[in-house]
Amino acid sequence: MYLFTLDFPPSNNTYYRHVDKRVLLSKKGRDYKCLVNDRLHKLGLTGLMLNDPLIVRLELFRPDNRKYDVDNFFKCVFDSLTNAKLWTDDEIVVECQARKMPVDKNNGRVEVTIDYDMKEGFF
Repeated sequence: MYLFTLDFPPSNNTYYRHVDKRVLLSKKGRDYKCLVNDRLHKLGLTGLMLNDPLIVRLELFRPDNRKYDVDNFFKCVFDSLTNAKLWTDDEIVVECQARKMPVDKNNGRVEVTIDYDMKEGFF
């Protein structure tokens, strides 16, 4: 099992930018990927290249009182973990959950729990 804390991620609404007919990763998205890579490097988790079925839980501690949809944060966090080579690809995630936690104005963050799926007969 892996447990670690990351900065609060940008929402899907700000993760991408539309330029002409192309969809590009926004500056917020690029910056977040770098932050995650640096954080995982300090924790010794970059380059693990996990490749077994995983279950992921995100606990979202928003730094402000704005309303939000919890499902808007998977893409940014998962892509950043893929970029840091924690796992081979986020396609190995067979189950995920996101939970709104109390607002923490002093320490907005996402607490990530990753565990192996021990069930047999997954898809």
